Amino acid sequence: MNELYQKHAEWLIPALCVLVIFQTVMLLSNSGRQNTAVVQELPTGNTQVIPNNTSAAAQIQLVTQAATAVKGEAVLVEVWLKPVKALTLGGMDLVLKFDPLMVAINKVETGKMFSLVIPNRQSEKSGRLFITYLDESGQGVTVSGAVKLADVTLTAKQAGSLNLAVVSSSEGATTVLADKSSSNSLPFTAGNLVIDVTEK
Repeated sequence: MNELYQKHAEWLIPALCVLVIFQTVMLLSNSGRQNTAVVQELPTGNTQVIPNNTSAAAQIQLVTQAATAVKGEAVLVEVWLKPVKALTLGGMDLVLKFDPLMVAINKVETGKMFSLVIPNRQSEKSGRLFITYLDESGQGVTVSGAVKLADVTLTAKQAGSLNLAVVSSSEGATTVLADKSSSNSLPFTAGNLVIDVTEK
């Protein structure tokens, strides 16, 4: 048994030492690096009306290419963050609300702006979709222009008016943009996306 241990120790211990040194170097090299979100062109299409707020640090916009939809067909809604000026976020909570009798969420795809993204779809039956974004580096993510937060694919269950909105007031759990430097919640504006749904 001792012979087997010594034989493995000859190569295992140096290999572990190299691994620890490599991880330490990687951590130190990334510790002072601030992440910057890739700015994209905000798409045109059916967007919601954003209320005017001069103190807002950003807008959260819901964009879809369709002003109308057919019952049972999938509709893609893009969620965008557009800062008024460059800001650095430590993280954010995005909360979307909808009528669960009218809307079924099919798929949620999130961007890679933050190192940790956690979609929580357990409250969809009550008409809420939660997505948490966190920067694990501690340096924050700098956003200087429009960036896509998520693609949400949904289906209208019945004909009528389909409403999707960003929860931005005190309706229980709410959307929060966390400023990296102060850890305060940043003010933002958002609206209500409306899609007319027909039977055929």
